[in-house]
Order: sequence, then structure tokens, then C-alpha cells
Amino acid sequence: VNLRALGRPDDLGGDLGAGHCWCADADAGTLAADQQDAVEGDALGLAVVAGGEDACTAGHLGMPPGGFTDLTAGGSDVLSAIAVARSNNDIIYTGSRGGRVMMSTNGGADWNNITSSPLPTRSITSITVSPTNANLVYLTVSGYASGHVFRSTNGGASWTDISNNLPNIPTSAFLIDPLNASTLYAGTDIGVFRSTDSGATWTVFNNNLPPVPVLAFAAQASGLIQIGTYGRGAYELPHD
Repeated sequence: VNLRALGRPDDLGGDLGAGHCWCADADAGTLAADQQDAVEGDALGLAVVAGGEDACTAGHLGMPPGGFTDLTAGGSDVLSAIAVARSNNDIIYTGSRGGRVMMSTNGGADWNNITSSPLPTRSITSITVSPTNANLVYLTVSGYASGHVFRSTNGGASWTDISNNLPNIPTSAFLIDPLNASTLYAGTDIGVFRSTDSGATWTVFNNNLPPVPVLAFAAQASGLIQIGTYGRGAYELPHD
């Protein structure tokens, strides 16, 4: 099955990485938008910055205002990923560039640190929650050391590295197949890898796709899968 290009980068508005970071202004108590390198979001409308030297950090805004919880590891760390469980919108997961993972079970009123071994202290690039099970969550990690895809089946109480034979390259996106939950897709700096056995093994899945960074996946209930790349436009994989 070949992937079909949907448009060139200039067709889709030029720099696909451009976006804004929304953060709390400690002085005014309002929200302020800062131009950043990239934005990650989900279908429920939440978005967080995924890069940029002037990201929303304690150093940029001062200490968090009263009543706010710092979801990062502190210092220059910033949030880099967020996901809301579709089966229970009160459950929210966040990840930071410093590798910290947090979870809320009450819509963000309270947060728990669910960072634990074997998660590395590298940037968390995406978080994906099963659409039917709020405790089944996957996260991807950047960098060139080992470990790039991790899974938890118990809401982050423990994590398993399911990278297995994936190459040690940055992994920025993840997708659970909409028609088969044991089929998984990982978007890396050299294209897409697919697993048909829940992450036990991975194979290159780049038919008609150039070896470019894959930064985003989208899927339809029909089985249609769409891919956003860095610099080479968007592609889609029709379901047979």
C-alpha cells in the first residue's frame, strides 16, 4: 500500500511548525501568546508548545502564580506534550522536554508525577491514549540514545519500553490504528515504522514516503490514516 501526497509544504501554509504557546501571565493573571517553533495539540482543543527558546517557563514568567502546579521538572524545562483520554475527559496526561510525565484524574484540578524507570530524561514528543481505555497510554521520546516508545497499561503506575528493534533516532509521533489496536505506528526522523504485534517488532513503513521526519498522525474511523512531515507535506494511507 502506497502513501499519497496531500500537498506540498507551501500548499499547507508554509512552515508547518509555526504556532503559539499560551501561558499564564503571573502579573496580569491572564493568558498571553508567545510565538514559538511548534505546537502540539489534540482533538479536544488543548495545545502546548513543543519547542522554542522562549517557551513558557518559570524563568520566562517568574514563579507560577498561586494555585498553579508546575508540571515540568523546573528550571528551563517546558511542557512538550499533552493528551486527554477520550473515554474519560477528566484524565489528562502531560509530558515535558526534561522527561517529566504528569497525570490528572480530575480534569486538571490535581496532578500526580508518574515519571518512573525505564523512562529516560529526554524530551517527550507525544502522548497517545487509547480511545477506549484511559489507562492505556503510549509516549514517544526524542534523542539518539536507546528507548523511544513506551507503554503503560495502568495509567502510568509503571512503564514498559516497547522500542525493541526501532532505530535509535528521534521519534516524534505515534498512532494506534483506528481499526486494529494491536497495530501501532511510530513517526521518526526517517519516516514511519509499523508494528502489527503491539510493539513487539517494528518494520519500515515508508512506501511512497520519503525518509523525512514525521511529526504528526491523524486517523479517521474509516481507517484512513494521514501523516504530516517536516518539509515534505502531508500524506495519507487509505484503508484497503
